[in-house]
Amino acid sequence: GQHGSSPVTLQSTMEEAVSSPPAAGGGSGGAPVSTDLASGGSKVLGRHARKNDYFKIGQGAMVKDRSASGPVEDDADGVCTEGSWEKKLWLASLMDQLEDPLGPAVTLSKLFTGNEILLTHWCTPALVNDFARMIRHLGPQPRLINFFEAICSVGEKPVKANQEMILRLLWINEAERRKVLLSVETLSPADVDALVGKTDHPAGAELNAKVRSPSSDRLLPTTKEAREAAIAAKPARDYLGNEVHTKKPPGFDPVFVSWSGADDWKSRKTEDKLFWSAKAMGLQHTLQRTPGGDTLVRIEHFCWVLEPERLCFPILGTRWQVMQEDMKQNPDLAAQYKNQRQLAGFFVGELKLFARLCFGRSYNCINWLQQTFTYTLLISMSDNRYLPYQVRAA
Repeated sequence: GQHGSSPVTLQSTMEEAVSSPPAAGGGSGGAPVSTDLASGGSKVLGRHARKNDYFKIGQGAMVKDRSASGPVEDDADGVCTEGSWEKKLWLASLMDQLEDPLGPAVTLSKLFTGNEILLTHWCTPALVNDFARMIRHLGPQPRLINFFEAICSVGEKPVKANQEMILRLLWINEAERRKVLLSVETLSPADVDALVGKTDHPAGAELNAKVRSPSSDRLLPTTKEAREAAIAAKPARDYLGNEVHTKKPPGFDPVFVSWSGADDWKSRKTEDKLFWSAKAMGLQHTLQRTPGGDTLVRIEHFCWVLEPERLCFPILGTRWQVMQEDMKQNPDLAAQYKNQRQLAGFFVGELKLFARLCFGRSYNCINWLQQTFTYTLLISMSDNRYLPYQVRAA
């Protein structure tokens, strides 16, 4: 009734265990508190659990505490100390399941993003290398690249030690970079001409024209007369990106993406290839520096799959509804589209990672990355209306 005793619930039992002070002599004010859950017979231990108590992690085996007797101590911030067996068990259990696609990697990323103590104690070169190994083994999954972004900061506070650790292990190490990351570069019209001339493509002139076709408005979105009048009224001085306007012909050089790919990625014998090759994904209008080398793909042709409703027709010349019908009839075409979309999503995560590496004016990271991501390259991508908005915003 209303005046009777309050019902005993799991929450009230746990709160009582947490709030009750330990008895003299190292006890916990009585027997250690444990409450059987409805499924699996798992037990929840109170804050002052003794070493003789057992509990179950998920569906795993029973685990017994082997630490010294007495209550489990918390530090000043209310988090178990590094020597605490509880923290080691649950975090180690989570790490053991990182390859599971159901969410342990995402959970770990969220935990580290909001907890500086966990981030400091557990984000080590070994953990970074383990995630890099999973990318090589499982392929370019956005949830894995997003982990690197997550450990670069806590809230709005940069963690420079982690930023530079990722830079050292994944970027400066070129051999590792080729295995886990995509590359971005610009090519001048002369470079494009030279590469097209090296290829024995039956439609070399058409390929050259498509590669060099402007992918954005080239210059500021004003009329030619207004632009010329503005330049005549105020002569240009030395400023960032001035070569875009002063070179002949003016405009941004095209941007290309490349990666280490394999035509039969599923049956590869080594983990030195990131994903399927451009040929295996059916990508057109590509270039190659050397026979058998990495394929260069125009960034517009690579990323359109992230916004197919808007970009399918401008890039491929085919209506998205027509292509959807084609994929229903052709499973191979549907698989190619799915693989390309996965790799493009990974590429967006990579761009966000690079931005997070530079977060908080991390100048060591900035000095390395700006050698590839020049000012004009970034402006070209952000100005390119034939790129998905998430790529332009990254």
